[in-house]
Amino acid sequence: MGLTGQDIFGHSFTNSSSPRWVAEPDSRGTFSILSTCVVTLVLCVWTAIHLNVPGHREGAMRLYMRKCGWMLLGLLIPELVS
Repeated sequence: MGLTGQDIFGHSFTNSSSPRWVAEPDSRGTFSILSTCVVTLVLCVWTAIHLNVPGHREGAMRLYMRKCGWMLLGLLIPELVS
């Protein structure tokens, strides 16, 4: 890092060999890492949301949509949900 052009593991990077998108077949690729992180984050927020008891006439679909809305807010603005 810094002036030497190396990261914390000692790999040197120049403009021609800077880190970029890594394909899947040979090793764990960029998409695999990013999708795992996103799925983990979504599942954590989904389980952390505890909505109030639904109304007497509130259907399952409306409850699901309400929880999805709160989950989206929890992903984008976690301070608002907590």
